[in-house]
Amino acid sequence: MLADPPPTSTTSLVVGVLICILMNACSSFGVNLQALGLRKVTEQPLVFDNAETDLDSAEENTPLLIRSSTGSDRIRQWVGDHLWHIGFICYIIPQLFGSIIALNFISPILLAPLGSSGLLFNVFFSSLLIGTKVGVWDWVATGLIIAGGTVVSVFGNVDVLIKDFPTLLKTMASTLFIVYFSVIGILLIFCFGLALTLEIRKSKMLSVVLGSDEDVQQQSVQYEEGRLEDAESDDAAMQRAEGLSHPGTGAVNGRVADATKFDNHIGFLFASAGGISASMTLALVKCGLNLLAMSDELSSEEIVTSIALFVCLAISVVLQLVTLNKAIVFISPLIAIPVFYTFFTTLSVSNTLVVMYSIPDLELPAEIGFTIQMAILGVSVIVGGVWVLSYSSFVGDKK
Repeated sequence: MLADPPPTSTTSLVVGVLICILMNACSSFGVNLQALGLRKVTEQPLVFDNAETDLDSAEENTPLLIRSSTGSDRIRQWVGDHLWHIGFICYIIPQLFGSIIALNFISPILLAPLGSSGLLFNVFFSSLLIGTKVGVWDWVATGLIIAGGTVVSVFGNVDVLIKDFPTLLKTMASTLFIVYFSVIGILLIFCFGLALTLEIRKSKMLSVVLGSDEDVQQQSVQYEEGRLEDAESDDAAMQRAEGLSHPGTGAVNGRVADATKFDNHIGFLFASAGGISASMTLALVKCGLNLLAMSDELSSEEIVTSIALFVCLAISVVLQLVTLNKAIVFISPLIAIPVFYTFFTTLSVSNTLVVMYSIPDLELPAEIGFTIQMAILGVSVIVGGVWVLSYSSFVGDKK
């Protein structure tokens, strides 16, 4: 049956709104901090554990980082070395507990539009932490995505409540339910598999251009010992020692560019897979995990079903975390998060409608036609916002 939103007092509404905003800010901060940590790892300089290291043996152009012995500097150094882990904690805690806590104070109908506030925080933290250039069109696109999400949540959303286990089994056994979620599963596998294929292809191309890690390390040792026997210039030798190129720098740079030209596509596919996984997680919860948790006694069939649901839930949560972290390796969170949010919002609405139509003997509300129309309108606005954001970031239209 369709669920009615619980009555909400003014105090509960204020508390719920504040919780949502704080959780979204923390989650956006965590994602961008993870992206910053990943960048720090890829740009890690040569590190010495103390200041007593003989610096005379190092080349003048070699980047050095000397750990200070003072307590405050050690703390800053520790934080710098663990940015990804700190960001992961800041992201995962709101994802696991934010919605559960907020739902104790506000209606689920208000949760989604408030969740779109995370996009504003994402733009802010992306500029603050990573240094992403944010232009006028980035803000316009973010506003469109938030407006579309609000339309979908307020006017195009129906909360479905399944109250007994037999109804849940009949819903999951319906042809519409099976066909729809099979298509969603295939779409998830396609996006994730294609992203992995392109990533592996890129790694192989880079390994051919730059050589294996052993070759790079051997070249670096030879350079430091001054025993390079070829006739390379000093600049070319430095590039060779750092593993940046081989002789024929121009050709190598062209091959490196060819290997990295699909980064935007890889990041987009990973972000899309993350949004699909998140929508499936929400669908699993709506399809009865709360019902299973409240059941005192379960039959053997119900136990098997509940185990399958929990396994699918665990897989979808892990995929959501892995794909989102993969996405921010290849593209900025300024792009990854809106793409993630677009797929999550769009599929969450369609998931709810499919579940509603799959419930046997359910009397549909009279305004279902209006609901579907508003859902389509909101999703169209969201897709338009993501297109504007992608155009602004990829083409470089920053004003």
